[in-house]
Amino acid sequence: MQNILTIDLEDWFQAQSYRSKIEIRDWDKTESRLRNNTLEILNILRQFNTKATFFVLAYNARRHPDIIQLIKEEGHELGLHGYYHNLVSHQSYSEFKNEIDASKKILEDMAQTKVIGFRAPCWSITKSCLWALDILFQMGFFYDSSMDESIFQKYVEKIPLGLLEVPRSEFRIFNLSFPSGGGFFLRAYPYSLTKYFIQQKNKRGKKNVVYLHPWEIDRSPLAIKPYFPRTIIYHFGLNSTRRKLCALLRDFKFNSIKNIYFTTDNTTDSNRTIDEI
Repeated sequence: MQNILTIDLEDWFQAQSYRSKIEIRDWDKTESRLRNNTLEILNILRQFNTKATFFVLAYNARRHPDIIQLIKEEGHELGLHGYYHNLVSHQSYSEFKNEIDASKKILEDMAQTKVIGFRAPCWSITKSCLWALDILFQMGFFYDSSMDESIFQKYVEKIPLGLLEVPRSEFRIFNLSFPSGGGFFLRAYPYSLTKYFIQQKNKRGKKNVVYLHPWEIDRSPLAIKPYFPRTIIYHFGLNSTRRKLCALLRDFKFNSIKNIYFTTDNTTDSNRTIDEI
């Protein structure tokens, strides 16, 4: 079974842990580590012959157009992650619509490819902003990947017909849900536990969504630290990310969302055709 590998293309200072320390107006003059870290991820993916979906902030596409082109040239999928990493749950209907409309155009014009997938920063499409899914469908997105699995299961009937939801994977133990394969949780869990979660999900015929950020494989310590307790969340287990990613690529098969769900022979939406992609 093929699982899903996704990369949220964010620089270190764009993580929520730093939003109170480094304002958006200061991003242009802040040291960027995105290029080198992304090149390292691409090199790892090349070694394991694996394709992934890269959810791109339009800001980063403008600042690093060479990286966007390289991701495309190596056969990975480009999805949208917004412009400034704004949480959907903190935006109004019009704010979200305007941001996504502008960001989608920027990324499509730059990459000369149709962008069919979206992921909200920090999985921030929740009960309070399900209206965002209607906007995505109206704008021509084929799928969204912005909800926790537990939220998705509660509100699956609210998702527009024709829009595929690819939620963050969770593993249930009794009545508790645990994210199973990404970000802080990938770094915090022993690899054996992450492997077990994915294996059990695959045995039930379900794909697991793994996600990470380029800053999570950064070898160099940052001079600026986020405020406690976000210091723990941001820095915990960073030196294990590269090793765990390679172990996942060795132990499981992964592919991009587009390659898994939207190919000529396998489309989940009978109202749309692969020719539109």
